Amino acid sequence: RDTSCMHFDWLPKAVLTAAAVASAYYLWSRTKRRTKATRMTGKVAIVTGATSGVGRVAAERLVKNGLKVLLACRNLEAGAKVARALQELAPVGHAEPVAECIACDLSSLHSVRDFAKECLARLQGPPECSLQLLLLNAGMCPKTNQTEPTYSADGFEECFATNHLAHFLLAKLLLPKLKASGPSRVVVVSSSLHGAQGTGKGSVQPMLRVGSLAELRLDWRERPNGMLLYKNSKLANVLFSNELQRRLQGTRVTCNALSPGFIPNTGLSRHQGAVAGVFMRYVMPWLPFGFISTADKGADCIEYVALSPELDGRGGGYYAA
Repeated sequence: RDTSCMHFDWLPKAVLTAAAVASAYYLWSRTKRRTKATRMTGKVAIVTGATSGVGRVAAERLVKNGLKVLLACRNLEAGAKVARALQELAPVGHAEPVAECIACDLSSLHSVRDFAKECLARLQGPPECSLQLLLLNAGMCPKTNQTEPTYSADGFEECFATNHLAHFLLAKLLLPKLKASGPSRVVVVSSSLHGAQGTGKGSVQPMLRVGSLAELRLDWRERPNGMLLYKNSKLANVLFSNELQRRLQGTRVTCNALSPGFIPNTGLSRHQGAVAGVFMRYVMPWLPFGFISTADKGADCIEYVALSPELDGRGGGYYAA
């Protein structure tokens, strides 16, 4: 009996069904991503690190919720591209820009001051706008096998300067406007790596020497491991968030920290070399590990902490995607 086709007559139908499901998911996901805002609220969010990764998706969520976003952009060309994409999410007939990119190099405190000054000028109007949210999201991770630290133009270790000091200064400069605009929120994007993880041989535990700047400088020289420097900067984020909330008691501003999860295909891998960068961006997202997250899941967490009515008046928390 000829059985050459008996076990494969289902294949064309299966292929067509799979193609139909994939197409439907693709169209649904595009519709979900491109849902427009129904109205703009007149309120503003300032976002760092919004040109890629979880920051970009979070900026989309903010616009969809009616907030105009001011984007801190090291690369103005990339920032302009994101701003154009965000404009497509504006309500039908809304001609005013819903996103503006402003130059800011977070490794330079001088650039951070200029950025804050420009933001305040734009918020002043006309028309004057309230600052509802400061989303401190941007970050960088040094090469993990480096043997010498890299320093910023201000003389600080680059990762600590970018991930912590720049955001510390930006929050300080914008705090008067946040208080005047209350209720408003500061959201600090940290990482689960801020805490001690694992005790095996070779594990690198975060440990900040914060007694003085001299101790920090000594620490940078003695322990230049890139992963340790990253972990310490993320620990500094959480400590900063908690202390800022303590000092905000009695105001209408709250501060919370969060971890968006480990999202390998973001700009964090740009300092890891070509091979590691390609592996993190294109291979790791598909590996079956529970600790690997996505930009959408991370943005879910940011959207909740930034906008959820459940957190009205509540600060000092740490949330994880």
